[in-house]
Amino acid sequence: MNYRKLTKGLTTCVLTAALLLGTAASAGAAEPVFSDVDRGAWYYGPVTNLAGQGVVSGYTDGTFRPDRTATAGEALKLVLTACGNGVMAPAGSHWASGYLSHAVSQGLVDRDSVTDADASITRGTAAKLLVRTLGLTVSNASSPFIDTADPYAVTLYRAGLVSGSFRGGKLEFRPQDPISRAELCAIIDRMNSPGMIQYGSYQVPIAENLPRNPYDPASFRLTDGRMTYSGRETATGIDVSYYQEDIDWRAVKNSGIDFVMIRLGYRGYETGKLVLDSRFREYISGATAAGLDVGIYFFSQAITVEEAREEARFVLSNLQGYAVTYPVVFDWEIIGVKPARTDDLDPQLLTAAARAFCDTVAAAGYTPAIYFTKYLGYVSYDIGRLGDYDFWFAEYTDAPSFYYGFDMWQYTDRGSVPGISGRVDMNICFKSYN
Repeated sequence: MNYRKLTKGLTTCVLTAALLLGTAASAGAAEPVFSDVDRGAWYYGPVTNLAGQGVVSGYTDGTFRPDRTATAGEALKLVLTACGNGVMAPAGSHWASGYLSHAVSQGLVDRDSVTDADASITRGTAAKLLVRTLGLTVSNASSPFIDTADPYAVTLYRAGLVSGSFRGGKLEFRPQDPISRAELCAIIDRMNSPGMIQYGSYQVPIAENLPRNPYDPASFRLTDGRMTYSGRETATGIDVSYYQEDIDWRAVKNSGIDFVMIRLGYRGYETGKLVLDSRFREYISGATAAGLDVGIYFFSQAITVEEAREEARFVLSNLQGYAVTYPVVFDWEIIGVKPARTDDLDPQLLTAAARAFCDTVAAAGYTPAIYFTKYLGYVSYDIGRLGDYDFWFAEYTDAPSFYYGFDMWQYTDRGSVPGISGRVDMNICFKSYN
């Protein structure tokens, strides 16, 4: 997908006229509040934005009814009006007949897919309408969705206009389900912000310098707790800290584990003190002797660039004499316990700290990497500034759904491995470090 071309195309989709998805109430203030649209709801921003622009409004009782199914007529009017087609006079007895007639004549919808303007419109039909109206090139990329390979749905996903939803750990599009009023508002709102990723209530600019996620969700297979990826050579690994207690490293190696990421240490989230993991030297000696490839991670709570460099120097001083073949990882995480010294750290400062750690590690001859969850990757970091380093991504689902590429995936924290008595994190690595 050429996102610069997409951006140019979407600039023609200017929201120029008021559209009422229901019995009209005055749009009024710049930030209207509907009684049934909570500030914390995922659709709060899109609905509020469009209402403030006079594009949508609620009902006379002060509600918006975001979960109500949108009719085909409502969807046609919203999409066509948003893309500059203007208000169309009825071409028949129904108020939306002009929009339907125009959409069919222009090939924006198939004639037999919308026959009743008052009937609900499916998500699949809405996807086709949007792609054709926007003039997007239909994508031939593999589908991120487990339930459809529909190229129109994939095109909207790659354009950042839809994100799908998780059910049972699987990303779905549900093409035959009706689309809701809130979902339509979200898509139209994103059309005003091309080149954006929608993550929950956050809209995040796409980092054009980073490669996209290349992995086909259908190629992942979980068998007896081990994740594989068909058609590509991968390695299976675990990550450990002193919580795993006694480990029989020979048993771990003989069970088919290829590599281990060992916590070297951490910075205290209250004191800021640097601490060596009490099992680090035991673990790295045992894993190396058993023939496992070894990588290192440091649990950071750095709040300045200099603290990140200090952490890197601490790591390097304790690595002397050990063979490390996998990355040395900056693992900064949100504690979620008050008070933590890292609370509300600015993304630009955190990004600069990560770069300082990684650059110090790289200067010493190791491969630097950054560990993150989806929230950290989208919200806490300015991830476009981290493209010089390898990525270790954590998401506990059947297939990873992060927008960008990554080198390792931590797919569960509930793994079971011979030689370890309790649960352990499991990883699959797509890159060869040997």
